[in-house]
Amino acid sequence: MPKVLVVDDNPDMVETLEHLFAFYGFEVVRAFNGKEGIEVAEKEQPDIIILDALMPIMNGFEACEYLKKNPQTQDIPIIFLSANYTDDEHRITGLELGADDYVLKPFNAKELIAKINTILKRKEVVQKLKTDNQKLLEKHQNVTREIEQVKERIKERQVDNLIDPLTGLYDGTYFTVRLKEEFHRAERYETPLGLVLLDVDFFQKINEVYGEQTGDYILMKIANVILHNTRASDIVFRLKGNTFAILLPNTDETGAFYEAERIRTPIE
Repeated sequence: MPKVLVVDDNPDMVETLEHLFAFYGFEVVRAFNGKEGIEVAEKEQPDIIILDALMPIMNGFEACEYLKKNPQTQDIPIIFLSANYTDDEHRITGLELGADDYVLKPFNAKELIAKINTILKRKEVVQKLKTDNQKLLEKHQNVTREIEQVKERIKERQVDNLIDPLTGLYDGTYFTVRLKEEFHRAERYETPLGLVLLDVDFFQKINEVYGEQTGDYILMKIANVILHNTRASDIVFRLKGNTFAILLPNTDETGAFYEAERIRTPIE
């Protein structure tokens, strides 16, 4: 149930608006001058404020200016409702202070309700956009933080430039060395040697559209998937760019195929 704050020094007008808003399903809170309206707004956090322009102690323009500068209330929509300031200058003043609309008394009830509903829908959309943007920002910050943490951990345990700093896997230089060693060992003992090459589809497009940080994050995740789906005897490498290699000692063609499928399935 949307909550509306009515601020007017005329008790009859406040009562009229209370009945009107209650009929259309609004919860109503009230105040009878600008100062009191500010206090109620800070405490009740209404969804919208209906504000009279001319009131004792603090008029509506002063209250509006304060509310729009106060972080607690600056996002609450305000509609001026007044018969006292009817010229364009005063209407413009109200809008320049941050009010969302200016309605003159006597007012059309259905028109006022329609304006309120429109403003509340707009507020809901704006709030959703803010929330979504904040979530995206937090996600981006978390990804960036994770990348930096992983890079730092990998850097600390790098050995003789044989480790890829992004994924923590052996790099292409060591792949060449180890492939020769495993090949000669397989020949010597007449055992099979399997090799799986893995290439990430559309990786260049991912980098172009989402940025290199996202691309790095994907490579790190794929490296983790490979490590979790290979045997202790398997040797995993990251070659250039988006290409990975897995050496499979004592593994024939059929075994290499099943190993490749075991890696591919969770990645897809």
